[in-house]
This record gives sequence, C-alpha cells and structure tokens, in this order.
Amino acid sequence: MKIRIGICDDSDHDRHYLKSIIKNYFKGREIEPEIVEYGSGEEFFRKPDVEILFLDIEMNALDGIMVKNELQKLQAETRIVFTTSHNDLMRDAFGKQVFGFLVKRVSPKEVEKYLNAILKDLEEENCVLIKGAEKETFVKEKQILYIKAETKYCDIILENQDSMFSDKSIGEWAEELEERGFFLCHRSYLVNLYHLKKIEDDILLSNGEKIPVSRRLKTKVKEAYREYIRKKVR
Repeated sequence: MKIRIGICDDSDHDRHYLKSIIKNYFKGREIEPEIVEYGSGEEFFRKPDVEILFLDIEMNALDGIMVKNELQKLQAETRIVFTTSHNDLMRDAFGKQVFGFLVKRVSPKEVEKYLNAILKDLEEENCVLIKGAEKETFVKEKQILYIKAETKYCDIILENQDSMFSDKSIGEWAEELEERGFFLCHRSYLVNLYHLKKIEDDILLSNGEKIPVSRRLKTKVKEAYREYIRKKVR
C-alpha cells in the first residue's frame, strides 16, 4: 500500500532533513510512502493531492496558515502537521485536520508520534486506497456507491456522482472489500451495502440510482445485507 506525503517548506535543508526522518519511519512497514517536496505554498497548490502534509508556518507570500485555511475552504481531507521555528506562531495554526506542531529542528520521535496518530486516523475512517493511472488517493468507504468493471479496469462511483479510475480488476476489488461491507451483485458491479436501499429487479441505492443484480444472486445479496446490519449493531 502507498501513501502520498507532502513536505511544504521554503528551506531546502529542512525539507531534506524531514524527508529522511519520514523515510526511516516507513522502513520495514507495509506502507510505502511517496514523498513530495514543495518549496512554497504556491507550488503546493499546483499539485495538492497528498494525504499527509508537513507544513511550514513561516513562508513568504502564501504561508502555512494561508495554505491551511485554503484547504479548509476546499474541504480537503489532508492531514496537517505544522512545522515552525517560533512557538508563538502556533496560536493561529489550529483547525480541522491539524494534528499538531513540530518545532524545528524536529525530533524523529515527534514525527513518529504524529505519523502513528494520522495512520491510525486513516485506518479508523475505513479508507480505501485507490490507485489510478496518475495518482493514488484514500477515499472513505462510505463515499463509494459501487465499483463498476470496465474490461480489465474499474470505475469507482462516489456518492457525489464523481468517478475515479482504478487499475484493479473487479475481482481484485471484490477480494479486498467483501469483508468490509461490499458485495459482488453482478459480474460487473460491486455494491457498497451501506448505500443499499431496496432490492427488486435491480438494486436501488440511497441516491436513487439503480444498478443490476444477477437473478441467481438476489437471495445472497439479501443475506449479505442482513449480516452487514447485524455486524453494525453489535
């Protein structure tokens, strides 16, 4: 599994030092980090698709506080850890998705503490890692309506009607997600039982959309849904 981590800091030395700590943290772990460096807030927003962002508060023009505020306006899910040389700047750095503060020169133990907390948070949110042609990103399970097979690949259909390309096959997705509340209701459709509203000739989803269900699988879908509900209320 991969995770995309950004380091946004106008100091080359500080970026490289923090990058080495992060790389050491992930050695021997199942998660492989893709670490992206940004020399400014403006550079970050040219390609801001990271799950975790180590963000320097003190940068010219677009500083760390401005970057954080803009991400909040965009309702981004990016987890932020601020870095700073001055403790008094922290008072303006609180906000949604802010996990904490590192005072330069940062301690490897402090970095480890925040990475542990963020990875736990991602896991508890039941996120799914979607790998596409150009990027990899975490998506919350509840945001996925269904996964549709397209030859060897798949489209991930989200509840806001956006779709994401995935280079996994429908079989690979079924193997990964059927223990997490998804069911292969048709050879081309993997439905998220969280969004199932009714089963008739088709499956009616919470957004009013219908997707096909194989006649031979209708009973199994209903059984899977009952089991899903039982697990939820335990």
